[in-house]
Amino acid sequence: MGVDQSKPVTTGDVQLLRVRVGEHDVVTSAPETYEELEASLRNRFFIAEDHRLVISAKLECYGRRLMEIDPNAWFVLKPQLREVWVTARPPPIQKDSNLPKYAESDKLASVPIETRETKPVHLPYFLI
Repeated sequence: MGVDQSKPVTTGDVQLLRVRVGEHDVVTSAPETYEELEASLRNRFFIAEDHRLVISAKLECYGRRLMEIDPNAWFVLKPQLREVWVTARPPPIQKDSNLPKYAESDKLASVPIETRETKPVHLPYFLI
């Protein structure tokens, strides 16, 4: 007799949740809040606070399509969940206004770099 794949796994009063982060899988208890899940994931997988966590699940009501879970929907969806997929997204790169802007321009400049032979090589770039 196999496990019913359509129902969440519980042991006593505790709902178990399979968490998939890349190639790594962990079984944990499903926390009461989305915020508790995020905190647990950050701690378990050493995910920096400035990285955005995307938590997704395959939902029956959407044809088992992988969908991102909105934190406000956690209470409604939690009883249905058996597993979630987690992706950590780094923050966007901040542009430094002190750096020159590079794009097509009539002004051609070059930057010397060193090669293995330690001869300077000039690579062209365009300034705006």
